[in-house]
Amino acid sequence: MILFTGGGKIASVFQKKYESKIVSSRNLNDDELSDAIKNAQTIIHNSALIYSSNFDDFIESNFLLTRRVIKICKKVNPKVRFINLSSMSILSGDDTYLPVDQMNDYAYSKYISENYCLRSGLENLTNLRFSTIFYGDSKRDGISKLIEDSNIHNEITLLNKGIAKRDIIPLRILVEYLYKICKSNSLKSKYNIVSGKETSFKEISDILKENNRKLKIFNKALETQNILCSFSKKDVIELGEIHFDLRKDIEIYMNTY
Repeated sequence: MILFTGGGKIASVFQKKYESKIVSSRNLNDDELSDAIKNAQTIIHNSALIYSSNFDDFIESNFLLTRRVIKICKKVNPKVRFINLSSMSILSGDDTYLPVDQMNDYAYSKYISENYCLRSGLENLTNLRFSTIFYGDSKRDGISKLIEDSNIHNEITLLNKGIAKRDIIPLRILVEYLYKICKSNSLKSKYNIVSGKETSFKEISDILKENNRKLKIFNKALETQNILCSFSKKDVIELGEIHFDLRKDIEIYMNTY
């Protein structure tokens, strides 16, 4: 059995295609969580907090919960395959951590969580970091929000003429890589799941304009944080690269309106 430790979009899309179980590790007591864990062949630890104004909330949800889940695994199912969904926000390069004084509260909590996992002693454990996910949900990512604004309002606003770039991977592709790792015979300690291609928001706006001649594009100058977007594809090549056409995924989502 594949067990997710929390709900959310990744778990729900995965479950639509592959047999799995979703529990709320935050809401289960130790006995209940132990019962779920001892019957799992693979645990995908996806329970996490992304937004909060309280640093303690990040530590509670992203580190202490991870430590609790791992301690229970070591007690009742030490041979379980454990996949920790980490974050690219902790990196300055493919496998180089940002200096901790440059991490925001979320990134720092994921950094100590990843490093706790690496030192946990679980034999079959890996950390997965994903590049920018195209969820097809305007509440979850900026690309989907641009598409929604284009389709509904016939106008979008780019920051700094859309020069910022991202390495973008559709959720459906992410799920396929996640399943590959679930079925892998051996696990590396870390995987970067990426497209290996940098795409600017200007390029995305060009696709939207081609599909909506009424679209008006506005610009807003704003100081923004640099986001890591240049990655090696070595991990996805090792897993078996899944090719996709981002333009087609964008156009498919556009046609859902």
